[in-house]
Amino acid sequence: MDPNTNQEERTPAPKKGMSAFRKALLWTAIPIVAASIAGITGVAVSGGDEGGEFFFGLIWIGGAFYFFGAIIALIIFAIQHERQKMAGVLAGLGIGIVSLGATCFAMISTGQYI
Repeated sequence: MDPNTNQEERTPAPKKGMSAFRKALLWTAIPIVAASIAGITGVAVSGGDEGGEFFFGLIWIGGAFYFFGAIIALIIFAIQHERQKMAGVLAGLGIGIVSLGATCFAMISTGQYI
């Protein structure tokens, strides 16, 4: 070991940007949460207009379909042994199921069905 060598010169620079886990988490959670919030907000704001309730209910259902697509992505990442992406998608699915479940119960409890 050379005493004249600085420790900082030997350590690699940190990677710039987000990790694979964070990207997978955001790409999974944000669309599901956005669809569930748009669905419940639209149903609440539509004021009993059945056309508006139906449209925003379809947005909520779109979030549920995205949820099932994310499960397929999770299986693909598991087969490819991409553990960070797999963990990010799984965390995003956890956030998504809480969001979809909470908004579903909120719509049912108000009598505003999808």
